[in-house]
Amino acid sequence: MRKLALTLLLALFLVQPAWAGLNEGFVAYQRGDFATAFKEFKPFAEKGSAYAQYSLGFMYAKGQGVPVDSKAAAFWYRKAAEQGYAKAQYSLGVAYYQGLGVTKDYKEAAHWYLKAAKQGIINAQFNLGLMYAEGRGIPQDQKKAAYWLRKAAGQGVAQAQYNLGVTYEQGLGVTKDFKEAVRWYLEAAEQGYANAQFNLGLMYAEGRGVKQDHKQAAYWYREAALRGNVKAEYSLAISYHEGHGVPKDQKQAAYWFLKAAEKGDAGAQSSLGIIYLNGQGVYQDNIQAVYWFQKAARQGDAEGQFNLGILYSTGKGVSKDRIKGLMWLNLAMAQGYSDAKKAIAIITPEMAPLQIAEAQHLAREWKPTKSGPE
Repeated sequence: MRKLALTLLLALFLVQPAWAGLNEGFVAYQRGDFATAFKEFKPFAEKGSAYAQYSLGFMYAKGQGVPVDSKAAAFWYRKAAEQGYAKAQYSLGVAYYQGLGVTKDYKEAAHWYLKAAKQGIINAQFNLGLMYAEGRGIPQDQKKAAYWLRKAAGQGVAQAQYNLGVTYEQGLGVTKDFKEAVRWYLEAAEQGYANAQFNLGLMYAEGRGVKQDHKQAAYWYREAALRGNVKAEYSLAISYHEGHGVPKDQKQAAYWFLKAAEKGDAGAQSSLGIIYLNGQGVYQDNIQAVYWFQKAARQGDAEGQFNLGILYSTGKGVSKDRIKGLMWLNLAMAQGYSDAKKAIAIITPEMAPLQIAEAQHLAREWKPTKSGPE
């Protein structure tokens, strides 16, 4: 036994110099000396070291010690991936998914994500879950999507926790379970994931999976809104406007409506138009009301179209134009906005047949346009 141990120790000692350069490359990389690290890694990569091959790929991808070269990165990732190196398999999957140094190929991306996912690479598990959910590169399979999302979610990936919450809320590949949805939304929300915070707020507001609690709803709306979630900004504005879970406060409502409206949310734009029209939390201003109703109406918001039609018909905040007014009212009515039909019945008797025909023609030709951030 003594002789065997001595022989083994001697063997380890003898191979150490052969790997010294690899260790030196690692140390150089850690201290930020990328040029030296690259120089040390390259001969080992050429001799077949999967770790060195992956390292070269990563350095080419990031431009560390060498100019950025996506093709070279993919080349070295493949060398390591084919040897079973999990991080390289994941990185090669990313390269195929995004078309970095290779032709974009979702099937190949899924192939390499699966290999990495089976070895426990969390991001590969998450990405693979999304690809199964969307049927991208592989046949759509919600059960497999839920399986891989759960793998990543269980290891603390907030985005996976959020997506797993969605699968339980909607019953995608799992039995619909609002309590489980709330559980995973909460996990992600506590990590600061805004989409999960907003969805959790909705669950509290509607009493799904938890006891209805408007205070908790408003709390989570605020957390998400502070992180820039536009849906949460709009929902928080409504909470303040109606006094749900927070004291009624029209100034706060106006503040959050504006935040969401400036990001292009049509509902918020329409609501902002209403509060300017009525002077709620802001100075009454018909011109501003028209401005925000136009924003909403052009996106196809029925309430915005109705109110814009009324203002054009009455000349409030804008030059009176019954043809434009009737056009917008027709568009709102086409979406089932009941008050539009009543308004049309009031204004059309005062219009000539040609004016009515022109308004109808304009409504038929109208197309919605997406409003981006202000």
